[in-house]
Amino acid sequence: MEEKLKDERGWHLTMIDNAVLESNKLNTYDKLTYIMICMHGNRNVGTCFPSLNTLAKLVCCSKPTIIKSIKTLEEIGLIEVEQRWNDKNEYLSNIYVIKDVNKLLDKLK
Repeated sequence: MEEKLKDERGWHLTMIDNAVLESNKLNTYDKLTYIMICMHGNRNVGTCFPSLNTLAKLVCCSKPTIIKSIKTLEEIGLIEVEQRWNDKNEYLSNIYVIKDVNKLLDKLK
């Protein structure tokens, strides 16, 4: 008897490249942080801005762990980080630009 996967999920999905999930360069927190950033991404513009506290809550880790993972993701080139400020020059949050994984395959191995 042949077994087939039946996917009954709705459209609230987050797509992650297999190369990221299979990478030995990323630890579990790095991968989960990347997944949560992608989950918040706007596919039309390729950016998102979840707070560090939101990411820490979703990944179930500390804020310093999230900061370290974001630095790793940025160094590899999976994301680009821009700081977001209000009119009073007060820091609001980071804007994350999700980069094309296909251009980074060698860095992920």
